[in-house]
Amino acid sequence: MTAPPPFTSHFLKGAAVVLVRYRPHLEVLLIHRSPTLKAYPDYWAFPGGREDPEDINFADTALRELFEETALTLVAPPAYTEFQRLQWQKDLNTGNRSWTEIKKHLGYEDLEPSLTFMGWRVAPPIHPVRFEAAYFYAEYTADDEAHISSEAQAAKWWRPQALIQSWERGEALIPPPVMGVLRTLAPVSRLEADTHQALRALSNSRTELYQDMEIHPAVEMLPLRTPTLAPATHTNTYFVGKESFVVIDPATPYPEEQALLRERIQARMQKGHQPIAVLLTHHHADHIGAAADLQGHFKLPVLAHALTQKRLQQMGYPLTVDGLIDEGDAWELQWGETSLHLEALFTPGHAPGHLCFIEKNQRFGVVGDMVAGIGSIVIQHPANSSDPDGHMKNYLDSLERLKSLNLCRAFPAHGPMITHPNITFTTYIEHRLAREQQILACLKDFPRQLSDLRHCVYPDLDSALTTFAEDALRAHLVKLTQEKRVFLEPSGFYVQS
Repeated sequence: MTAPPPFTSHFLKGAAVVLVRYRPHLEVLLIHRSPTLKAYPDYWAFPGGREDPEDINFADTALRELFEETALTLVAPPAYTEFQRLQWQKDLNTGNRSWTEIKKHLGYEDLEPSLTFMGWRVAPPIHPVRFEAAYFYAEYTADDEAHISSEAQAAKWWRPQALIQSWERGEALIPPPVMGVLRTLAPVSRLEADTHQALRALSNSRTELYQDMEIHPAVEMLPLRTPTLAPATHTNTYFVGKESFVVIDPATPYPEEQALLRERIQARMQKGHQPIAVLLTHHHADHIGAAADLQGHFKLPVLAHALTQKRLQQMGYPLTVDGLIDEGDAWELQWGETSLHLEALFTPGHAPGHLCFIEKNQRFGVVGDMVAGIGSIVIQHPANSSDPDGHMKNYLDSLERLKSLNLCRAFPAHGPMITHPNITFTTYIEHRLAREQQILACLKDFPRQLSDLRHCVYPDLDSALTTFAEDALRAHLVKLTQEKRVFLEPSGFYVQS
């Protein structure tokens, strides 16, 4: 396999504005996004959003979004009251007035001098829909206070270093493109030409990742193309630690993606950071594709659970596991003047040797395929398999174990960081238990063969998903028969009345 299969991402174009003021120190305005939003819930971000057909260009988009979200403008106010300004903000958000009409009231005549373009930011491929935003910055000199819209919890002027420190304490959530700007602004007192150049240098494209993908203190994510299941197209490789770090799930089998992975590790090493091992969560092909490459290139030991090693041997996969990981094995990883304590947790169910890696001090977990930020988790019990990968009871027990840890963040193999893990774990558990109730209801009146049960449980199923559905039902049925809640006879599965 030499190249990733073709795929398409849907890109949404938009704009964001980095608004700065001097009081007397440099401050930047950020919006605390609502926890109910689909994209970056509960994060601090710059005012911005998707383009509207009414916008004349992306600078216009940035100005409109700034007004929609904060009721702030970048022109000296003509003769209108604050009450009128807030009413126009409400009218814009409710669709009662157009932006074309409102910006005339606000005094916008020449858009370009208000904003300075600082390049594009394209979201990483962890969603099927990716945001592509034109970034602008501007200086704010008025005294009007920000008034938030319904999509926000708060608006606040932050000194960049103060927000970074809040993030480092695990308090604030900051997406990578915002963090890059904050780190550029933190050491400067005013925006000068060299700062402008540094901000523009942070740009990326649809085919490039952000330069800085540190999504949590001492956790860097690298989404890599893999032969995984839709809607995911990538698997997240994680670097955990700083001056010393481990590589978890080097996923991709594709040479160009493996080259990107090596480049990121080499860049870390040039900063004095040292990789110490490759850790595997489990044996599935979309998690191990580059393990042998890193093993050979950097002489890194590949470590995994004994059952993962067994599966790899059964598959005849050309990868040598150098050492075995048991429950409770731990790694002390240097992070500045402190360290991370990363500990292995045995979580079978999706795969027999599945491991999660839990950091005890910051209480985050790299959770592999236990849950996902995109799509769902397959618990697969194929027909005629005496030793399946999927085991429903083990999977639910493992979810309960993760839930009991009360983690503050979870890093899945697919999709974005999960900011409220216990909500996700609970949702997954409840979904599987609800499916059990569906199965029991379908078997209430008479026995059913598996195909008949599938039609009952999934009446509108796409035929392309038949195998996945029957494998999942089989995993449920094995659990239910072991619990003596479902029985099997020649006529099919049934429940006792």
